[in-house]
Amino acid sequence: MFVKGLKIILTGLGEIKEQSSFGFFVDMNKLFEKLIYSKLSKKFDIRYQEKFDLLKKEKIVEHHNRIQAILNLAEDGFLILDSKGAIVYINDLLLNVFPPFQEKKSIIDSNFNPEIENNIKKYAISVIKSGSKQPSQNNFFPSLKKHITLKSAVVRNSFGVVCGAVIALSNLPKSDEKRKDDKKQEQEENN
Repeated sequence: MFVKGLKIILTGLGEIKEQSSFGFFVDMNKLFEKLIYSKLSKKFDIRYQEKFDLLKKEKIVEHHNRIQAILNLAEDGFLILDSKGAIVYINDLLLNVFPPFQEKKSIIDSNFNPEIENNIKKYAISVIKSGSKQPSQNNFFPSLKKHITLKSAVVRNSFGVVCGAVIALSNLPKSDEKRKDDKKQEQEENN
């Protein structure tokens, strides 16, 4: 029984050299090479795959950090959403001007103050639902005493399917400018 099982295994490996009435002969050198090579090959493949995955992860993190640095240096506010309206990223400038975004996970499922609801949220939902770039909008924000321009772009995956949106807000007050306005307003309220 054992010999029959071994014969089937060796036949599958293609290593039976010849058969005789006494049994069968096996080229042990070829069999050994094949088994060792397959073991080393698997170990090499696993190590190579682990190394490749690590390098790929490092590149993705590096790429992410570069994009994040660019978005934080920009003079516009950026709100990045997935296709369901979940907030993926908000740059620092937008968070400084509109702190309510920091506490929210989704722009669609969250309630905001009327300025955000009627302008930013409404615009973002139109981009997500249409799956296409929307025309720029120029909206007045009374709390900022400024007109803010909203622009959009869609994000597509490797198959060309829309998987999110980027909303850019231009003409936002700079951090220092916002702080000065807040202090000035606070002083006026105290007097």
